[in-house]
Amino acid sequence: MELYQLKTFVTVAQTSSVTRAAEKLNTTPPSVSNHIRQLETEFNMALFTRTSKGMFITSQGDELLVQAKGILDSSDQMSAMAKKLKKDIIGSVALGINADPLFLKVPEIIDAVYKDFPGIQLEIVTSSTGEIIADVGNDRMTCGYAFGRVKGNGIVSVFLRHVNLVIALPTALCAENRHSPLKKLADLPWIVPKKYCPFLELVQSTLRKQGVELGNTVFANDDITKIALVSRGEAVCVLEENEAMPFVSSGVITPWQGEETFTSPLSFVYAESRRNDLSVRTILSIVTQVWQ
Repeated sequence: MELYQLKTFVTVAQTSSVTRAAEKLNTTPPSVSNHIRQLETEFNMALFTRTSKGMFITSQGDELLVQAKGILDSSDQMSAMAKKLKKDIIGSVALGINADPLFLKVPEIIDAVYKDFPGIQLEIVTSSTGEIIADVGNDRMTCGYAFGRVKGNGIVSVFLRHVNLVIALPTALCAENRHSPLKKLADLPWIVPKKYCPFLELVQSTLRKQGVELGNTVFANDDITKIALVSRGEAVCVLEENEAMPFVSSGVITPWQGEETFTSPLSFVYAESRRNDLSVRTILSIVTQVWQ
């Protein structure tokens, strides 16, 4: 027994007509007839007497009609209460992002918040993985996205997906280095952020296993500077594939095509102390839904 079947049953009882019931329910007469037959089969009784003048409810059906209306009324009350509870969730949420907002599905998150949870004031903060984890842990930020292995006590990490990484070569250096072993790339200048970078950490970990360290480094924290340095032929860097592709298409950078491939987990993070915070739980629910 489904709610839509009960709604069909009540509508047919009110209209005494399959055709009029179908019009009110915005469906087809065969669908209405099918719903009624399903209920009659489940209850093992006739709910209507079918005549040339219409559908007339039986005495047994009339008794069940009272219960059906009660169930539908309760369902409507529950839906109304759920909508009220959504509006009652009030709070400010600072969501840290570390990549292109479109890639991180920020527009979908904003739409869901303002449509269903108007009591939540959402602030989008552009940052980096290391800073997001630190700020979430110190309660300077409510929640956010993080790449790589999440480090930090008291941080809850919810896995969303793996992302592919690209080692971005200056086009001027790609001819002789595009297919070179990874350890040979270590001799080139590399862009290294002063803050924690999970992408670079993955590459450096692989190089260390081969007994190699990056020796020639250029410090830069923001992606705009990194892209500028790569495009001018100054250094090599590691980018998330979605971020790199527009620059690959325009010929600004060239992806390295060696034996190793690199991927990084993308997670949603928040402080353990906020586990029962309704605003955080709401944003978490929205984020996991849009990423599914």
